[in-house]
Amino acid sequence: MELAQALYDQAADLQKEGVGTGIDTLRANVELQNEKQRLIEAEKRSRSFLYGLSKLLTSIRARRSSWADSLSFFETPQPEVEASI
Repeated sequence: MELAQALYDQAADLQKEGVGTGIDTLRANVELQNEKQRLIEAEKRSRSFLYGLSKLLTSIRARRSSWADSLSFFETPQPEVEASI
């Protein structure tokens, strides 16, 4: 969106100076509005995803879950120094 804003500002400045055309400024404005809409959609999807994730985690936390496998720690054997050299 920052790039689209910069391009729109540049097109508007060029039009004010008499070097640019109105169609260029209009195109840059359309691109800026498209980028703003994409940002709004991405933020909406992000909020929706986070809401769904929080609901899922809440329902999982409410249920008592058990692991199918037991979690255990095992010791890693120490390598021999002479063999590695």
